[in-house]
This record gives sequence, C-alpha cells and structure tokens, in this order.
Amino acid sequence: MSTLTKDNNFCFPIPDILATEKLELVPFVVETSPVIPSRYSTPSYATDLIQGLDETSWIHVPVGPYSSPEEFVENFWNKRIRPNHGSYLFVALNKSSTTSSGEVIKPTVAGMAGYVNTDTENLCTEMYIFVLPQFRHTHVASHTVGLLLRYALDLPDEGGLGLRRVEWSANVTNPASIRLAIKMGMKVEGVRNWTAVLPMNKTEAGNGRALRKGDPRAEFPGRDSTLLALCWDDWDKEGKENLSFNLVSYSSKVYGALVHSSPALQQDESQFSSTIFEESADRRTILGLPELFASCFVTLSQFSDALRQNERMESTVWVRVMRIQALVFGILQQCRRDTLGE
Repeated sequence: MSTLTKDNNFCFPIPDILATEKLELVPFVVETSPVIPSRYSTPSYATDLIQGLDETSWIHVPVGPYSSPEEFVENFWNKRIRPNHGSYLFVALNKSSTTSSGEVIKPTVAGMAGYVNTDTENLCTEMYIFVLPQFRHTHVASHTVGLLLRYALDLPDEGGLGLRRVEWSANVTNPASIRLAIKMGMKVEGVRNWTAVLPMNKTEAGNGRALRKGDPRAEFPGRDSTLLALCWDDWDKEGKENLSFNLVSYSSKVYGALVHSSPALQQDESQFSSTIFEESADRRTILGLPELFASCFVTLSQFSDALRQNERMESTVWVRVMRIQALVFGILQQCRRDTLGE
C-alpha cells in the first residue's frame, strides 16, 4: 500500500495548510511505495495540475510543458524542488464553488505556487505562481500570493517566518505577471538581462536579441526579467493593509499548533487599489505607482519618435523600443482599469 509523503526538505517549517475563506494552500505530495520509499508512483495533485495547465501556462518560463504527471514529478518536483533546501511547492485548492442548492463542493486544484532561492542567512526568498486557465482573473491568484507573502513576511509570533525580503521575477514579455505583483504591493526594482535560457520553442517569450558567435546554446533564446520585491519595512508600514482580499479567516497549522492572524485586514480590491490612483482636478493623477513606469513611458515615447526620424537607425531597434513602450503602457492602463473598475 502506498502512502502520501509530505516534503520536509525545505529550510523552514512548512504549514500543513494556509487558508482564506476561498482558497487553501497545501503542500504538494506524492504517493510513495512502502517497499522502496524513494520510488514514486502516480502522484497526488500532479494529474489535475498537468491536465489543467495548458501550453500558455509555461510559455514565459524555462521549464515545461510536461506531457504527463510522471514527467512533471520527475523533472520538476523531484529534480528542481525537492532536492533544493530553498525551494518548496504548494498546491492551490479553490474552495469557493457551491452547487445550485448551496452545498460546498470539495476543493479543486486551481494552480500551484511556492518559494525558490530561499536564503536562511539573509532572510529572503522568491515566490512563483501558476494558475489554471479556468481560474485566471478570479480570486485564486491574489489569495495565493497574499498567503505566501503573509507566511514569509509576518513575524514568527504572528505565525510567519519573519523574512526581510520577498522577490518576484517576471519575464518582461509577461505584463500580467508584473501587474499581479504590483497589485499585491511589490515594487519594481529594475530589469535583469539574460536571467534564463528558454527552450527553443519559446522564442516569442525571449528578449529578441541576437547572441554572440560561439554561444554554446545559440539555438536557445534568452529571457530578461523584471525584478520586483516587497520588504519587511514596506510590509509593516502598509503592505498588510494593502492586501487585496479579506484575511479575517487566515490561519496556518504548523506541527499541530493552530495560529490565527489578526482579523484587522478587511479591505476589498477597490479600497486597496485607491492607493495607486486618486481623482484630481486634472481628472486622474498617478500617486502610489512607482514613478519608474510613468517616467519610463514618457522617455520611451520621446526616444521612439527620435528613432523613427533617424533613417539610418535599424528598424529592429525601433520595434524593440516600441515593444517596451507598449509593455509599460499596458501596465499603466491595466492598473488604471483595475483601480477605477473600468
């Protein structure tokens, strides 16, 4: 008979559950053989994840897609997550579904998320998230990110790890990921070039720049990443209050001890978003959004006009500048729409 095994290889204690009223985060587990404990059989949760995540879910990252649950366990969980003391994988379970009679349906797999590059000495980590297509543009992403932020940044006596910094690395070609991070209170710190090598079939998610002659993996595109972060001081000052969902029912269970958070956070998304934009005499003024985006958009507009007037300039350069300009503009526009409910 096989048994479910929780991964305890992470460098910090991992709760048995993190939860809000609508979502649960539980450790990813697999079934192990009692005869050969290291031998993994058909994994729990992996089937729903692999069947639910389509090719678009993997386009911006250097891993996936996976053709089977077994391949996912072997190449993602068993090679990338489990052996690494700084990495962990949670499964997001949506529990807000009900029948026509109001009966609550058993929680269903809605995505996965976790921590990577966790450093116990420097008290920092990086988080990641994958949401199944049918749960995008719902509460799943914000609740998942919020739970991981709380557990990482809350102090130990509040039920958290007391980390000082949580990072978010998003492909520059993935504005949806950048918008989500900003929405959850993270600040843009810059762009890091050539942070990852992407598979050959993910050229559209690459940075579009040519490689030097003799590159050992010349056929593989490179990825540039937007770096965002939320640190303890911003978390204590405004991060907790700016979470875009109600955490009144937040709880975590670690080694049998149930720890409840403060029930003070009872804001909806419209209240949270008011920290980004404010109505003014000149219609709308950007306030809380990092000045980087606003100034960057103006500068890029001026630069692209200059390039367009320069006949000697290569057209590919202008196209790339316009691509970046469109990305920044898209972020600003989506933040405005989210804030004003348009």
